[in-house]
Amino acid sequence: MANQADVSPEQERIHYRHMVHALQLADKCVPTTTAFCVGCTIYTNSLASSSPRLISTGFSRELPGNTHAEQCALDKIVAERVAPASSLPKGIETAGDELLLLDLYTTMEPCSKRASDPQGCAQRIINFNVACHRSAPDGYKVMRISRVFQGVREPADFQLCEGQRLLRDAWVEVHTALPPAEEGSDGAKPDRDWLEKECLRIAKKSHADEPACPEPEVEELWKRPQRSA
Repeated sequence: MANQADVSPEQERIHYRHMVHALQLADKCVPTTTAFCVGCTIYTNSLASSSPRLISTGFSRELPGNTHAEQCALDKIVAERVAPASSLPKGIETAGDELLLLDLYTTMEPCSKRASDPQGCAQRIINFNVACHRSAPDGYKVMRISRVFQGVREPADFQLCEGQRLLRDAWVEVHTALPPAEEGSDGAKPDRDWLEKECLRIAKKSHADEPACPEPEVEELWKRPQRSA
């Protein structure tokens, strides 16, 4: 994983699996020439537990409208896990704010602006944190996305993206996920940038400049079922 030199091999494998999960979701997107195909997964923070739990998933246009992957995943959290203020236990608002830290994995850098919506995905992540949503299934802990892991930077096809900067300015860590050094097929060790290239290729499905398909063994690396840590 880029940008975090002291990451352990175990943590690297966790981030890789969660990014591959996001890439598998991105592959479900209905392609369009006017937007990217992106997948997103949200897990509990892997530094807080050796067995992170899946909290939400999303992929581009999964929900009605020109919805983005991160938007879908966040909207589903609010709909499925956040208790209405009227149903919160008495005194919970003054009982302290124990955090449920979350890691968000997205195959492409969260957008900073978009033509179809005044609010980009980076700002949605920031707003999610500011809202201090409480997760009912987790004892009403306050959810906070503390880290974002991306597969590839957003190319300037539609907008100039500043998602990384916006998130870091809001005290959200941003990293780029890489395959573990040992990851390969039948003993092969392809260049570690294959995951970044695949995130971009899937994002550009049906675009005029869609990258060429890789060798079959590269596709097999992320399409096969992932092993547990």
